[in-house]
Formats: sequence, structure tokens, C-alpha cells
Amino acid sequence: PPMRLLPRRLAPSLILGTVALVAFGQLLSSWLVVAILQEQWLAEKAVSADQLARSITTATHHLMLADRKDDAYALMRAIGETQGVVGIRIYNRTGRIAFRTDAGPETEVALTSHTCQVCHATAPPRDVGPPAKRARFLRDEEGRHTLALVAPIANEPACSTADCHAHEPGTQVLGILDLTLDLGPVDAEVA
Repeated sequence: PPMRLLPRRLAPSLILGTVALVAFGQLLSSWLVVAILQEQWLAEKAVSADQLARSITTATHHLMLADRKDDAYALMRAIGETQGVVGIRIYNRTGRIAFRTDAGPETEVALTSHTCQVCHATAPPRDVGPPAKRARFLRDEEGRHTLALVAPIANEPACSTADCHAHEPGTQVLGILDLTLDLGPVDAEVA
């Protein structure tokens, strides 16, 4: 008779165990790949949000220097209505909301808010750093996954010498642009 390597009762157990181990390894591997891809997509989205925020601050900077505040606000409203943009807010140095595209009752934010803690978690406020450090991933009131990114509005020599609303030359930051984007497309891609 042929020699058996494994008893009949042990062979099915080993096969099932091996299949279970391989299946677990595949699930773990798939989960890790999805988690890494999601992290990369969110980091890329933060960089894109930063580029949009810089575009907004550059465009509005020129309009503000020309004392065309209404045009700057109209530009931000138009950008705020584009697909994927949930809201744009401008905060002054004290946390008062100077402009917003979203509706809401609040007129200012406290330095202890999520928005302000990006920079004001330490005293004196720290440098804002790269987009990933300035991005906050949140769920809004409707349960929508969003990315909110703050970008400083720097005081430049042209700002401190402008006729319309000159700022002190020693002031480094005039305010903050807070841009909120919808992450629904990223969530759909991950799913």
C-alpha cells in the first residue's frame, strides 16, 4: 500500500487552516493598501487645497490693493460656488469672521477652536508649516467628510503702505483664509 504522509483526519484541518491563514493575509494586505492609498489621496488633496488657497489669496491681494473689496468678495463667492468647495472664510487677526461663503450664526472664532489651534496651540503662535499640518479632516453637520485648510494672509510691504487700509509694517499676518472642501470623491474612490 502507498505510504500516507498525513492521517486522513489531519489533512482537511491543515488545508482549512492554510486557506484561512492565506485569506487572513489577503484581507490584512488589502486593508493596508487601502489605508496607505487613502492617506496618500488625502495628502494630495491637502496640497491641492493649499494651491487653491494660495490662488485665492493672490487674486484677492491684488483686488484689495486696488481698493476693490467688493470684487474680491465676489471672486471668493464665485469660487465658493464651484463643485467641491464647501466654504471659504476669512478671519482677521482677532478671530472675527470678515467674510464667509457659508451661512452660519457665528461672527468670530475663539483661539481654542480647531481652526485656530493649527497655529495657536502654542504661545507664541507657531509657523503654519506644510499643507498636511494645516489641514483638518472633519465631518460637517450633514455627515459629509470634509477637508478644512487654513492659509495665512501675510502682510506685505504693499499692504502696509496702501492708501485704503494700511496695516502696521511689523504685523506679519493680517488674517487667515479657511478653505473647506468636500472629500466625497476621495471617499468614493477608497470605497
